[in-house]
Formats: sequence, C-alpha cells, structure tokens
Amino acid sequence: MIFQPRIWRSPKSNFLGDEMLQSADVYTRETLRGIREEGFDGIWLRGSLYDLMDSHVLPGLNRPRAEERRQLLRELIARGQQEGVGVWLFFNEPKAIPVVDPFWLEHPELKGAAHEEFWRKKDGDFLALGDMHSLPKMSMVSLCVSHPLGREFFVEAVNGLLSQIPGLAGVILITASESHAHCWSHYTMLPTGDAFRPVNEQELECPRCRERGPATVVLDIISIWQEAVTKMPAPCRVVAWNWSWSMWYPDPQHEIVDHLPEGVGLQLDCERGGHKTWQGRTIPIDEYSIGYVGPSERFRETRRAAGARPVNAKLQINTTHEIASVPNLPLIPNLFEKWSGLHREGTAGVMGSWNFAVDATLNTHAFRRFNEKEWTDESTFCRAIAASYFGDDVDADAVLRAWNGFCDAFLPYPYNFGVLYVGLVNYAPANPLDLTYHARQMGMSHLYQKQWGDRLEDTCEEWPFEDVVSAWDQVAKLWENALPHYRKALAPPSTDPLFQRHRRDELSCAEMIGRHLISTYNAYRFHAWRLATMRKKNLTAPCTLKADDEARAIWQGELANVRQTIPLMEADPRLAYHGEAHTHLFDIKTLQNKIAALTKNLES
Repeated sequence: MIFQPRIWRSPKSNFLGDEMLQSADVYTRETLRGIREEGFDGIWLRGSLYDLMDSHVLPGLNRPRAEERRQLLRELIARGQQEGVGVWLFFNEPKAIPVVDPFWLEHPELKGAAHEEFWRKKDGDFLALGDMHSLPKMSMVSLCVSHPLGREFFVEAVNGLLSQIPGLAGVILITASESHAHCWSHYTMLPTGDAFRPVNEQELECPRCRERGPATVVLDIISIWQEAVTKMPAPCRVVAWNWSWSMWYPDPQHEIVDHLPEGVGLQLDCERGGHKTWQGRTIPIDEYSIGYVGPSERFRETRRAAGARPVNAKLQINTTHEIASVPNLPLIPNLFEKWSGLHREGTAGVMGSWNFAVDATLNTHAFRRFNEKEWTDESTFCRAIAASYFGDDVDADAVLRAWNGFCDAFLPYPYNFGVLYVGLVNYAPANPLDLTYHARQMGMSHLYQKQWGDRLEDTCEEWPFEDVVSAWDQVAKLWENALPHYRKALAPPSTDPLFQRHRRDELSCAEMIGRHLISTYNAYRFHAWRLATMRKKNLTAPCTLKADDEARAIWQGELANVRQTIPLMEADPRLAYHGEAHTHLFDIKTLQNKIAALTKNLES
C-alpha cells in the first residue's frame, strides 16, 4: 500500500451530534467492512473530553453518560479490529466553557482567554442552525492549562480516558483556530489572508499563557497526550495537526515542529499554504481544494522540517467547499497528481475526509486503486480507473477528455474565503433572482439556511465584483464544454448492474455540478445587473427594481437551467445533500417555487 493509515468515516456519523452514542447504529460490522473494502483502514470520530472523562480533580466538568460512551467506544474498537479498521479520535481540547457556566463561580482562578462564538445550547448541538448570523454569540472562556490546577486536571482527564479505551489506533490533535480551546487557540499573531480572522490588536488577556507563548502551550498539550499513550498496553499514535499554526508563526512553524515530543506524528494540510494564478493575480490557497493540485509550498517545507518524523496528509478525496452539496468532483487527473505529489514527498498516511462528502464514489474507487501499486503515468491510471469503475467497454477516450475538461473548468474558479464560506454555489439552483434587493448578509455555505442572503459582494472580499462574475462565466462554460464527452461515454447502458449504477450515478453528479455552476454564474450576473441599475437610478438597498431586457434574458437562461435540475434530483437523492448540515440544502419543492416565480416575472 502507498499510504498507511488511510482514514475515512461513515456519512451516517454526525460530527455535529454525539458520535459515541450513535456509534453502535452507525458503525456496524457491515459498515466497517464496507469501509475496509473501499480501501481504508481507519475511521475517525470527534472526541469530546468532557463527554468521555471521569475527572476527580474537576468533577463539575463531568457530563452524564460518560461510561456509556466509553463502553460504546470500546465495542466499536473491538468491531473495528475484527474488520481491520482502526478507530481514531479527533480532539480539539480542552474545550472552552461558556462564561455563564456556574463552573466559573467555583473556579474563577482557572479563567483564561475568552473568544466569542456562535452560541449553541450544548456542545454538539449544531444541527439545522439556519441563518447562523442570526444566532446570539456567547463568550467562551478557556480553562487555562498554564494554571497548575488546570494542567493537573488536563493530565488526569487525558490519562484517565485513554486508560479506559485500550486498542485505540490514535488521536488526532488540532490545537488552533477551530472551537475555542486553550488560551492561544484564537489569538492571531500573523496575517493569514482570512478576512474572518484578523490579527489581534490587544495582548493576549491571559497573563500566564501570554508569558509562555503559543508554542510552549501547544507543545505542553501535545506532550500530555503523548505521555498518556505511552502507558497504554497497545500501540496508540498521537498525531499533531498543523491546521492554522500559521496564525502564530511563519512557515514551517519551526517553533512547534522542531520541538514535538519523540513519537508524535505530524498531520499536514495538503493544500493550505499554497498559491495559484487567478485572473492575472497570485492568490493564496488556504482551504481544501481539488481544483488546486499541490502539495502546497507549506506542506513541502514542513515535510522537510519534520525530517524522519512520520507525516500524514489531510485532504479531501471526494469534494470540498468548492462545491460540497454533490457527492464528488470528478477531477481524477488532479487527484492523481495530488496523490503522486504526496507520495514523492514521503507522506506516510492520509486522512481523506472532513465531516462531509464521505460516500463511496468514483473518487474513493480511484484512491483505492492508486494505493494498490506504483503508478507513474496519469493517462494509464485514468484509463485503468475508467475501465474498472465503468466497465471495459466504456469509451475511455471520451472519459479522459471529460475529466481533463473538468479539471480545466476549475482553473478559473474564484477561490477565496468569501466564496468558500458564504458563497451560494452549494444551493445556487434554488437561489431566487428577485427584483427586490434586501442587502441581506450571506449565510454560511455549509449549513442549512432558513433565509438566504443576497449581498453577493460579501463573497468577493478585495476582488472587483466583475472579475468574480467573469470567473464564474468561465467555470460554467468550460464545465459545459466537457459534459458532452461524459454523456457520450456514460449514457450507453452496461449489462453489468454495478457498472450501470456507476455510470448513472457519476453522470448524474457531473450534470448536477453543471447546473450548480450555471446557476451560480446567473446569480452573480443578475446581482451585477441589480447593482448597475441601482447606481444608474441612484437607489440604495433595500429597494425594488424594474426588469429590463438584460434581467429577462438572465431569467430565461436560469429558468431553463432549473428545469433541467429537477429531473436530476428526482432520480438521484444524493444531490443537494450536505453532509455537515446532515440535510438537503434545498429540495424539488424549492426549485418548483423558483420556476413559478421566474415564469411569473417573465409573463408580467
């Protein structure tokens, strides 16, 4: 095998819920066997220390049903061992505690740095958040591990937990940027290019951690986990993930990498810290991407800094925020080059998913085949995948022309945080093109929204709006140009039921991506028309405009596109589903309502 471990998860497992309590129903022997047959040898679940521990140092932080969760986890580990699938836990600890929690009345001395987050009633209660921007924010306060009692608690909690779950394959530790945890976890010292995470202007409010610095705090946390696993009866790996260490130190973060405890592995983001050319600009890549190949400059530099230390890669095999409400992005040549680059860099293993897009697809099949032997030629690999996934009788030349065309389509993709995090590509076919402009803030692209925003300039950041409109035009047209090759190859039926299902599902996915991209372009150019009309008439939002020939032409094009979308969704329930939200972001009824509105507009 080229990569080991190869870590995956089940689409039924709800990262935003209580994965331990769900594990018996989700990770059955059959499911684990299927994951193994798809080419993976590990699964990961979200760990929550407070949910799993039994602390005597700070018993007020213990939560109900901890022993039940631990027992279910032990049973899952046993099932996994029987099926050849190791169980990994992802931790972002110690989690910050709401400022209103009574715990702080008992232990005010443990208060560390605070960070405002969107408030959830309880840890894990993330489902169906709707318009996240409308949720109240809550100050979350770090339990300071630089305080002697805080450190004593953390050592006891980690050791106590790991001693009760023998057989665990490993823990994956994120120590920056995600849910607020230790005092430094949201303090940005260097510009990251992320408009959502500006550089902090005030000193870190925790004097203990301020004096120690982020590297010392992070290394101490990692060391506590590493010391705990050395006491376990069976091997258990600690993997430190470099996600967002760039908010503290320049690449490759020597301050942390050079001082990791012996035995700790590194997990490096494959694409973050990379760059590509877009619209004549050099732009940063600071999220997962399949349109960009990598491995990034940061990955390569950090890999060199790691020396002999084992390094895993974090990437997305199926799809990313580039468009995440479809099962997979069929950019197989890009994936071959990405995996080949990681192999050349001496990458040990792969964590191939986050918490969405984890079905078995063409892409996971390609990953399994890649790991079976050394592949040196992209064309040979792609032809082998076409034959093994669609059948020997498939038109491989047409498949390859389609895949190369799809890769070309993602070259002009307007890749920035605004498009990825609050863009509308995930629900574009259902997005209304209204004459009334409300200037509503755009919502989070990866969550179900009860009311969509319409202020599309939010997604452009520093780029001129017209440049983004032009980019979506290019992406949509290039994808449409490639689709006829896929139709030619995959529309002919196969006599083999499995190959026939693969052809149907994969063509359905590619067709739906095309509908999303056209609708995205139509939404951006319609908004460009709105803004131009408002300037011309000296109007400010909110306002209602009067349609002209340009607006009607956009409506006509969008009406035809949405009408093509409905039969795709009727035939394929996977479409419009987002695994992180655990729901469809829109449905056929939403599309029918949009058709009715567009038809009425065109008739008036």
